[in-house]
Amino acid sequence: MINGFECTKAFGNVVKNYGDGENIRYNNIVIAWFCPKITTSFGTKSYRGLSGLIMELELPLVTFKTISLKFIDLSFPAKNIISESDLFESLHRSR
Repeated sequence: MINGFECTKAFGNVVKNYGDGENIRYNNIVIAWFCPKITTSFGTKSYRGLSGLIMELELPLVTFKTISLKFIDLSFPAKNIISESDLFESLHRSR
């Protein structure tokens, strides 16, 4: 549980190249705690793609934690929605 949201643990791998042309793979070096009930694949830094919002991200030297969330309503009222034909008609009436 993070800030009252049930979270799921996911492990991530990192591939590093130190300039010698050889890639070194570090397994399970990144841990992400994500909340599937918040249906966005957004996360901290460039980490994303999970089936929920990343609430905590544990990297080898630093941990990022969500301390608060603010939800905003991005829906539009139904009265502001018009059909394409109504829009076309109103544009021609205004000429």
